[in-house]
Amino acid sequence: MDVEIDFLDDWRLILLQRLEAAGAPAALPAETAREVAKQCFNLVRRLIPRRPRRVLRSREFSCHSHRMEGLQLLESKIASGGDLNPHLSTRLEKPWFNDALLNDWDIQHFHLGERAEALGLVGRTGELLFARVTSEKVYLIDVRDHQSFSDRALLGILQSNWPDMMSTCSLPRVRSLPVDSSTMDITKLRKAGIDPIVQVPSGGVYMPLGGGVVTSGTSAEVMRLVIEHMNVIEGCEDVAKARVSEIVVLAAQAGTDLRPPIQLRLDLEGEAVWSREEVTGVRIQLGCLSQSQRILGGQQGMPWPAC
Repeated sequence: MDVEIDFLDDWRLILLQRLEAAGAPAALPAETAREVAKQCFNLVRRLIPRRPRRVLRSREFSCHSHRMEGLQLLESKIASGGDLNPHLSTRLEKPWFNDALLNDWDIQHFHLGERAEALGLVGRTGELLFARVTSEKVYLIDVRDHQSFSDRALLGILQSNWPDMMSTCSLPRVRSLPVDSSTMDITKLRKAGIDPIVQVPSGGVYMPLGGGVVTSGTSAEVMRLVIEHMNVIEGCEDVAKARVSEIVVLAAQAGTDLRPPIQLRLDLEGEAVWSREEVTGVRIQLGCLSQSQRILGGQQGMPWPAC
């Protein structure tokens, strides 16, 4: 039976709508599903969902007295489940922006302003709080300046205070590197889309804690999600084609005799994936999204409507 169907393009339009609803700068409508999904997942990765978290300080942690009020405000928000995103970069809502520090070392940087200013963000500060954020805790590494984004000492502090955290990216059989990468070396490698393998001052050699990047500078984890979800969408399209006769029967039962070509569209509703006939609105469920694929249709706890 003749069928008109393009689930990847339907998905692209769904993602564009959700980017617009989130208030993010719109992607170009002509961009492919792959590019729109990349921007969508990239934005979601950088935003921090609101939930209460425990605050842990490293032994090396220090903060200048004139930034203590801003630090206390941020720590209060962390503990109470407040919105931490206004403390992040002004480029936060740009879906195409690649946060090199987050992608490489899974470390966020927070401004320590004391009140909201332009665009609802807190005041920008020269000193930044560097921290690692998980679903349950925020590990405060240190307060440092803007020259510290590629400083291996940040990883060294994580390693010396919370060694289990670093074990996932450790290279235990590598005792040392022939050349230590400098701060400038790490910055240059990141800009070139190359994942630096680093030796921390306290000892140990490590792969990127944040999963690293592909050569375009995009997070490798983001690209993994894009590919995984495109495979799911394409698989759902194959299932929809195989089950088009069910749509025809349901439409007939509702009083409509469908004529080719049958126009099928993708619907996402919670965890459910549906195939919908364009003229009658008749639809069938193709399946449910797995835990790893739930972002397709909206995931509870995301900071904005998920992709």
